[in-house]
Amino acid sequence: MICCQSIIWTVGMLFSDDKQQMSNYLRQKMAKIYPLLPQGDLFDFFLEFKSQQFKMWSQVTPYYVYDKHVKFQDIVIQTADTMKYSYFVDLVARNNMNTLMIGASGTGKSIVCKQYVT
Repeated sequence: MICCQSIIWTVGMLFSDDKQQMSNYLRQKMAKIYPLLPQGDLFDFFLEFKSQQFKMWSQVTPYYVYDKHVKFQDIVIQTADTMKYSYFVDLVARNNMNTLMIGASGTGKSIVCKQYVT
């Protein structure tokens, strides 16, 4: 299962312009290795190590509660994208490795980096 997640999030993200097509291709190729891959877009899932199950990013994205005492510029609303980036930055950092974050504009990469280094 770890192999499946690694393939999805390394090779798969190189073709992020058409995630659905890449998701279908990866599912077809990995079906022999791990036939219990979740239905839907593979990029909407992550491997929870404790349970050894794939879960949706939306299941772990916290609900935003407005706090009127927080300055506007300090408000951060977690999304599935910021959860994805945080998850992988944490994995890499726990293993004392470097990383390069790439992706579409406006997906939360800078927010994750700022939260991580402060």
